[in-house]
Amino acid sequence: MYSQSLSHHPSSYAVIGSGAIGSFIGGKLQSIGCNVSYVARSNYDALKQQGLTLKEDSKVTHLDHINAFKKVEGLPKSDVYFITTKATSNDKLLPEIARHVPKDSLVVIVQNGIGAEEQAAKHIDENHLFGAASYIKATETQPGYVEQVSQKRLVVAPFKTTALNDTRTRQLFTQMKSDLLESCLPIDSGDTLPTIRWQKCLFNIPTSGMSVVLNKPMNELVEGEHRDMLMSSVKELIKVAQASGATFNEDEALNTITVTADKFKNTDSCFPSMALDVKAGRPVELDALFIAPFKQAQALHIATPLLDQQIQSLQKLLA
Repeated sequence: MYSQSLSHHPSSYAVIGSGAIGSFIGGKLQSIGCNVSYVARSNYDALKQQGLTLKEDSKVTHLDHINAFKKVEGLPKSDVYFITTKATSNDKLLPEIARHVPKDSLVVIVQNGIGAEEQAAKHIDENHLFGAASYIKATETQPGYVEQVSQKRLVVAPFKTTALNDTRTRQLFTQMKSDLLESCLPIDSGDTLPTIRWQKCLFNIPTSGMSVVLNKPMNELVEGEHRDMLMSSVKELIKVAQASGATFNEDEALNTITVTADKFKNTDSCFPSMALDVKAGRPVELDALFIAPFKQAQALHIATPLLDQQIQSLQKLLA
């Protein structure tokens, strides 16, 4: 059992959305001595009363004191705000963040899908806005207890490519990267925002849709006829991604998807988060993962019949 570090770090952090991913990011930063505050809902009482426990393979870290709040307005001023809620909450959440987050703080949106940063830019200074794709496999097995297995990595990019020309933005971003690396949470920051968003969507969109519509776990989606359908959907999405500014080429993208799919072949039955949300009756990110990419394809005059078919099936199923 590892206890909280007492070292001091100059930057302060706030995590808005303390589910598995948010708690893991915040907990890792707090474990090296960073000042971290959390906005929590269902696990608020557990975090306040019992603290936060992170389990990574054989390593267990327990943080006794969690500075948790129920609303954004209660948060102390912080240098960096991670938004780790689902995109379904953005309509209500982003205006609230704009009212209470300091203008010169960084806002890092850690969500799935397309369009969250464009939506946020209506409320938040573009020079302080970043997007992040999370490749953190973590589960909150009970309130205040997060288990992380296999991969853990964040990929971050500024909403505006010129954002890092701003001195304070550059300083905060550099400090954030340093703190995350010290906490043993790898962070990449070399790609553009469209690239990192679409790289994850290429796999998330078809597997999420197919899993929900077919009621199949991941290990079944990457075999046989389902795999053929998966790869056809990926090829369709690559065209939209490239036209939207993503810088990867088709061969590189397909190779990455192939490697990712192969990892699920011999795993136990597991479902993507969207399928779990449907089973639990929770709101699903239909707009961010499906509608927004489809509208983007339409605006670019790119036909996406497979995506269109998935949307129709999902809308019928979720009605």
